Amino acid sequence: KDCASGGPGDDLMLLWRLLQGSYGRRVELAALWRAYSEHVAPEAMARNGQAYRRRFGLALAALHNLGLHVPSSVGGGASGKAGSWRLQKRFFGRIWRGSKAKASEDLER
Repeated sequence: KDCASGGPGDDLMLLWRLLQGSYGRRVELAALWRAYSEHVAPEAMARNGQAYRRRFGLALAALHNLGLHVPSSVGGGASGKAGSWRLQKRFFGRIWRGSKAKASEDLER
């Protein structure tokens, strides 16, 4: 199904779901682009690939503006190809809210 054929909100949701479905704290930007491209009809990508690249970039910028990831450049060497980009998730795993006992003590005061 062509999930990315809707508006900018659809692109944003799709990228957020792809980020959340990825393993680990970091995602290679090239891998995220490949996953996004799989949700676009091949004939639509061939006909208007530049527009989809722009929409992908705008959705990434919107996610960054919301504070959900931090982009970083990979310097090369053993860590990856020089000039490639990686996204680090800002929120990963479960959020700790403190112990229930401490929360109930605070309420009693």
